[in-house]
Amino acid sequence: MEKTEKELLLWKRVTGGAVLGILAAMLVLTVCAVRVLIQFSSYETRIDAIVNRLDAVSQELSQVPIEEIAGTLHGISTELDSADIQGIIRAVRSLSDQLEAMDWEELSRQADGILLDTQESLAKAGETMEKAAQALDELDIEALNAAIADLQTVIEPLALLAGRFG
Repeated sequence: MEKTEKELLLWKRVTGGAVLGILAAMLVLTVCAVRVLIQFSSYETRIDAIVNRLDAVSQELSQVPIEEIAGTLHGISTELDSADIQGIIRAVRSLSDQLEAMDWEELSRQADGILLDTQESLAKAGETMEKAAQALDELDIEALNAAIADLQTVIEPLALLAGRFG
């Protein structure tokens, strides 16, 4: 063999090894992307359930007649006062005062904020999932298979040669 043919053969081997490395990296990336998609799918159901429950709680809180409840508790407190049950009276009055002092609108706004944050997170996760799916769609499987076949053609004689000396 001439020197040029040897160099050409060497570069073919080097190129084949590089292609094999690139293909292996692409395979690893593809597997990782699929695992991320599968894992996200399991969380999507949970997030939807949380969002639905927060929405229901927010609606329920907006329908609670707080003043009526506070008035009823205050009336109960007055009745207990006449029965001389001081410990219970203090506890009920304290509860009544706390209910009257609570900012129910702020609590409702906070629940709405949590709901909005969750919805935004869901939207971002959906965008990420779409990008991952697009990346998988753009992967040229036929070219990858052809490159693997070409690589096998190059590596097979090397393996046979290594088997003779090993």
